[in-house]
Amino acid sequence: TFCIGGTLTLDGSGSTNVISYQWIQLPSGAVVSSAVTANVIPVAGTTAYVLIAANGVCSSADTVLVTSSPGPVADAGPDQSIITGMTVTIGGNPTGPVGSTYAWGPSSGLGDPTMGNPVASPAATTSYTVFVTDANGCVGSDTMNLVVVPAIDFPNGFTPNGDGINDVWQIDNIQLFPECQVQVYNRWGELLFNSIGYNPPWDGRFEGKDVPVGTYYYIIKLNDPLFPDVFTGPLTIMR
Repeated sequence: TFCIGGTLTLDGSGSTNVISYQWIQLPSGAVVSSAVTANVIPVAGTTAYVLIAANGVCSSADTVLVTSSPGPVADAGPDQSIITGMTVTIGGNPTGPVGSTYAWGPSSGLGDPTMGNPVASPAATTSYTVFVTDANGCVGSDTMNLVVVPAIDFPNGFTPNGDGINDVWQIDNIQLFPECQVQVYNRWGELLFNSIGYNPPWDGRFEGKDVPVGTYYYIIKLNDPLFPDVFTGPLTIMR
């Protein structure tokens, strides 16, 4: 038995009193080697290889049947995204044929790397590869990418006083959400800032003028399946 896709060496060195060798593949009759060994790439299914060993006019033949099995179809599952600290189950449905064994790598962030569908919680974005070994000993592999999105923190204030420090409302990691909508209102419900994406960040100005020191209110929609909720809260401007 053999796993398709590799090279198999047929070895007739156990023959005795031999002057010449010839390996023949059936049913085509093609000569694959005139040496004691033959390197062949078996196709799927069963192939017969006949060794003819000769000593002058005398010869003897022996046959090797090679059953070549295709490797298992491995399915690491779709690429996924999680927020830092979350867990998710990875792998396909199923990850491999019944009776297979599994080895995931890297093992960091995985509950049990020998399971078909392990629980993953990596600290950073990781590409996981699963190696599936079927009952015939053949191996297949597949890879999925698990993106880890940092939690978003919305600062509750900034100081747009022109000193070059904290002059804009900087929201860390919001660049990961290019479809986000950011709005800022004053206490009377007047819209002072509105953007799709957050570039450039708000500088505390409205219609070209600095807004007064005080408390304002933001509404942020990240427009991402991982963050379906709307984020709201107060925003204090100090100068």
